[in-house]
Amino acid sequence: MKTLHSFGRLGASLCVATALLSSTRCEAKTSSTSVISISARVTRFYRLYMGEFDESKGDLASNDQTRSRAIKTYSSRRLRRWLASPTYREYGSDYFIDAQDFRNVWNQAHVSEVKVQGNSATLRVVLGSPKPTGQLGSQTLRLKMVREDGAWKIDRVNGN
Repeated sequence: MKTLHSFGRLGASLCVATALLSSTRCEAKTSSTSVISISARVTRFYRLYMGEFDESKGDLASNDQTRSRAIKTYSSRRLRRWLASPTYREYGSDYFIDAQDFRNVWNQAHVSEVKVQGNSATLRVVLGSPKPTGQLGSQTLRLKMVREDGAWKIDRVNGN
């Protein structure tokens, strides 16, 4: 029976190369799974958070209870602490849409440019139409996500 030592340096190099290739494939699979998970969570969050635009009221139909549950489920502990702070109360706009007012077309979130690095990720979200229409119909956001308690959570939102 031959051991690794009996194959010499070439055999050891081949074993190391095989191990590296195997871990790269596993990492790529994990990364694509993360991208899908992140996209689904962000889309679900904005669907719950924005609700449906109620033309008769000129307001979002998503109630405060639904929004609060969405924030608790889909945002990081760090972000929830900041949202409960006096600093946020002085912020002057809705943090998750980075605007004071909203448009009725913002009830759809389109996720792109997802980049995963370990337990954090960045991505682009377009609320409304992802294609330029020449109108002020969409809002582009940059999000930072963190993996917390096994799930991807929104940690930062910045408007473009």
